[in-house]
Amino acid sequence: MAKKMSGKKPAKKPARKAAKKPSRKPVKKAAKKPAKKASKKPAIKPAGGPPPIPPQMHLMQGLFGFMVTKAISATAALNVPDALHGGPLYYTNLASVVGADQRALHRTMRMLSSAGVFAEVAPGTYANTPVSDLLRTEHPASMRDMAVMITSDSHWLPWGKLEEVLRTGESGPRHAFGVDVFTWFQAEENRGQWEIFNAAMTSFSSSTACPPTSSARAAISSSPCPRAATATCSSTSSTTGATTRACRSCATSPAP
Repeated sequence: MAKKMSGKKPAKKPARKAAKKPSRKPVKKAAKKPAKKASKKPAIKPAGGPPPIPPQMHLMQGLFGFMVTKAISATAALNVPDALHGGPLYYTNLASVVGADQRALHRTMRMLSSAGVFAEVAPGTYANTPVSDLLRTEHPASMRDMAVMITSDSHWLPWGKLEEVLRTGESGPRHAFGVDVFTWFQAEENRGQWEIFNAAMTSFSSSTACPPTSSARAAISSSPCPRAATATCSSTSSTTGATTRACRSCATSPAP
């Protein structure tokens, strides 16, 4: 007979405790850095000069530019800058001094004042500016004769033939006069045009030439050339030591 089992129940083996997993520390979320505001850089401005103008205005200035050129030339021919040398004048008085129509002169002076050539210091009263002062006959760097010449027949008429020049390649004077400009100048009826051209070239050379030295002045005063007074530049040779002057109508000669 099987042995009777004792009333004591067999002791249960202690259950294995599950190994404790190391507790993870909660990960701290990195604090979001505030987004940097883009620093506003000042707009780059072009170096110097006025801001660019609209294309239409740029074109209009070019198209109407010949009117300003002719107005400068005409007021120079009438010696308006000379009349204003003593101070501002009302347009009626200015017209009387230079022998011009009051209304026509007033409108022309208003246009040239808007272009910065003259100044309208009070309604209808005009004065010279540093620009118009260069158109005085007695200014040491006068450009008056150049201003008169630039719209005289010798230049104005040939430039009016530019379309033909572009089509044919022939010069403007040949289209306008039938001959080159210097041949045209030699005609008796064009002597006045030659004098305008010659005066312009002389004044332009004098206004851009270097100041005369004492030896150059002595050479000019003793020169038989009637135009030697336009020679204002001189140079000294490093080999001969001779001072030479450049007369604009004669050959270069050594100074005594």
